[in-house]
Amino acid sequence: MNPQFTLTIIYLSIILITQNLNANQDIYDWNTFPSDFGGVGLMQTPTARFAQDGTLIWGASNASPYNRLYVGMTILPWVEGVIRYTEIENRLYSKSKAFSGNQSAKDKSADIKIGLTQEGKYMPQIAIGLRDIGGTSDYGAEYIVANKKWNNFDFTVGLGYGLMSRRSNIKNPLSLISSKFKTRGTTTGGIGGTLNTDLWFKGDEVTLWGGLKYQTSIPNLSLKLEYDPNDYKDESGVEKQVIEVDSPFNFGIDYLLFDSFYISANIERGNEFSLNVSKPMNFSKQFGTKNFIPGRENLFARNRVYFKDIDPQTRKKLVDNIIIQMANEGLATHSVIFNKDEIIVEISQNRFRSTISAVDIANRILAYNAPINIKYLTVNNLDFGMTNFSSTIERDKLVDLVSSGPLQEDEIYINDNQTNYQSSDYYENPYMYPHYEWSIRPTVRSVLGGPDGFLLWQLQAKLHTIISFRKGLYLETELHQKIKDNFNKWTLPSDSDIQHVRTDMRLYWKTGDLTLARMQLDYLFQLSPNFTGRISAGYLEEMFGAVGGEMLYYDPDKRWAFGVNAYKARQRGFRQKFEFQDYEVLTGHATFYYQLPFYNMTFKASAGRFLAGDKGVEFDLSRRFNNGVEVGARFALTNLSAAEYGEGSFGKWVYGNIPMDIFSFRGTRDRTFFEWAPLVRDGGQKLKTGKDLYVMMKNPHVELSDENKTEKHWTVSKVLAGFHRGKP
Repeated sequence: MNPQFTLTIIYLSIILITQNLNANQDIYDWNTFPSDFGGVGLMQTPTARFAQDGTLIWGASNASPYNRLYVGMTILPWVEGVIRYTEIENRLYSKSKAFSGNQSAKDKSADIKIGLTQEGKYMPQIAIGLRDIGGTSDYGAEYIVANKKWNNFDFTVGLGYGLMSRRSNIKNPLSLISSKFKTRGTTTGGIGGTLNTDLWFKGDEVTLWGGLKYQTSIPNLSLKLEYDPNDYKDESGVEKQVIEVDSPFNFGIDYLLFDSFYISANIERGNEFSLNVSKPMNFSKQFGTKNFIPGRENLFARNRVYFKDIDPQTRKKLVDNIIIQMANEGLATHSVIFNKDEIIVEISQNRFRSTISAVDIANRILAYNAPINIKYLTVNNLDFGMTNFSSTIERDKLVDLVSSGPLQEDEIYINDNQTNYQSSDYYENPYMYPHYEWSIRPTVRSVLGGPDGFLLWQLQAKLHTIISFRKGLYLETELHQKIKDNFNKWTLPSDSDIQHVRTDMRLYWKTGDLTLARMQLDYLFQLSPNFTGRISAGYLEEMFGAVGGEMLYYDPDKRWAFGVNAYKARQRGFRQKFEFQDYEVLTGHATFYYQLPFYNMTFKASAGRFLAGDKGVEFDLSRRFNNGVEVGARFALTNLSAAEYGEGSFGKWVYGNIPMDIFSFRGTRDRTFFEWAPLVRDGGQKLKTGKDLYVMMKNPHVELSDENKTEKHWTVSKVLAGFHRGKP
């Protein structure tokens, strides 16, 4: 998996525990506790229920010999996904005892469940699902399940295939449709990573199973019972296990602890006590503190004079006052422009993720200081020297609106084009450039589930600096100082048969205590309001230095965007100082972006040449939730064969991007990014280039307000109706 994933989850868990992000009654559902596998269910069996849209649950369960860590999420109201790591106590890591040492076997898996019907007066809720859908599918299973509520009872009936068919009490009903469903294929073993469709819903006999859950009169407490479809006589297709079973019935209790944690205590197989502890969070309903929303204010005009009547010295004093007041609110002023009856300010800021809050504060400062002839207030937001948002409001309208509360997004006019201010009175901030900023913080990186140890970790101090020479020209540097690690256990070399662009990560992380992880010079520019570009050079990441650039076409009024990039990259030395290795590659991609007209989803397709020289395409689908959290999945298909790619067969990743202001008591635009992959391989890997032009240009628009309302209503014609966004 991606090395940063595990510790990121632990870090965010600690934050969630200490913040007021509880699973309150508006989020908690008594019949949507996770099963031992992480998806909504009873104990060993799933149900057709789904947690509320946007709910993420991470937790751990144990039912010997299985210890599981999982992350599950309701990606759409009718789609649930689960990623899971399983420790198998009664098996070694591999068939070779010398290789395994004392480490037990580990299994990585992913599940998906899709809702088919909603519950009605007579109609049950029905879902279909797949467990362990990729890899070797040693523990693969498929099911169709239905649920129906009656008073305080929730009844479950399901039909199980694969590992959920071991009790084999009925013939496979799908064999009536085709005789092909009678024979189940074999697991892939070997390199795995493919979707084993020849296994799905196949087998001569299947198991009809069921269960129920009862909501007691005791608050937050429910009871559950299930018939386990697995007899545990044929666990794992690679190496058989002996698991004692005294009863096919499992029973347990579910309890919501401290209005925050899901606790499940169960008796399984008639002889095994199991525990399941998890933490839910809802990305559609939980927004953190609201302390950084501007309040009501009665504004008055401070300067009762006309701008044309102000002498140069007083004009400078006026501009300085605006710059200082902006700075006091966390807004950095690039310039102040007086254009007839309009005043324009160019700002950059990292205090407010919500664009409207920054615009509100800036407009209030302008309204307070502007001469009496000013009728219009314009705020331009700049990120790394590029204007990515511009809005205008009438001064009198603003004064009236903020007297009753914060400015709302529908009360400003969003400008389509940048205005040429060369003939206006243009005052640049003389204190803006050059500018230097730095931060130092501890970071932890890790490797989970590898053959050298279940958890390998390294504690670092990371020094991050930015030197801003002028608008658009920036030098970013990262230095990493090792503090403590257990990487001495990390000895297994890469087995990749292609260029080691990522699988030599062990050598990069173990070689040297002080490393220059990044030193990147960027020049960002705008050819027009819709065409932006970047030229970059330097040590762009830990493993590669490069020279190249990117161009992007982005119009906020259209759903689509298009970008191209190209870089001449060279692999760095393992010490991460200034030396390079011999390997060079010309890498680049053309990328098409499309914002789908439902559920705030974005589709990306990239085609080009990857770091290892392989050529192909990458597809990416992500969703942005109401509180700004983004989750997505991507996969790359290249001209490498499955054997050339190695274990996993092709590149696939799941990622998340979390705004940190939902955990903070102060405003910030900072985000935490994490990514998970079943395995780190060399195929389908892109160069890490730092700033993402598309994200930079899009975010001020999609984050205009704190709560990004989910677009739910859609039709086929809406999906196919051209590329113009219009208004949702």
